[in-house]
Amino acid sequence: MRNRNFRALMVSSTSGVLGNAVAAVALPVIAAVELQAGNFEVAALAGMTFLPWLLLGLVIGVWVDRLPRKPVMLASLVVRVLVLGLLPLGYWLGFLSVPLLFGTAFVVGVTSVFFQLADAALVQQAVTPNELMEGNGLITGSGAAADAAGRSVAGWLTSSAGASNSLLVQVA
Repeated sequence: MRNRNFRALMVSSTSGVLGNAVAAVALPVIAAVELQAGNFEVAALAGMTFLPWLLLGLVIGVWVDRLPRKPVMLASLVVRVLVLGLLPLGYWLGFLSVPLLFGTAFVVGVTSVFFQLADAALVQQAVTPNELMEGNGLITGSGAAADAAGRSVAGWLTSSAGASNSLLVQVA
């Protein structure tokens, strides 16, 4: 934790996991509550963010291994913010739809693959070999805590501010 580069990486990784957890809860709620989607659509949407891991995980992993990690992480965050920002905007302006949710979920899944693979590879560059086990443990632990907290916060936010508006947390 004394390593400034590692602290910055841990904050970035943890906040990314927190935002993903909020989106994972909010997207199916948007479909069910705000768009009155059917059971199959809601279930399919919940799994849509994991589809890129199955279809593209290996290819993206090879690609990320050949690219500089920080620009990959920043680009994936920018794309994720822009795409998720469309949903509250679509809700406010009236163009929110189930196909838009599916497309958004898939793109968010692709950006998560890029971000998480670059993040995992960057840990080795941020710490010394002696700190690697502790660094991986801290990143994994903070990610697990952020995932649990994000899902809890998402439940509260979707009921208090509305599902589409809860995505503003992910955008922030």
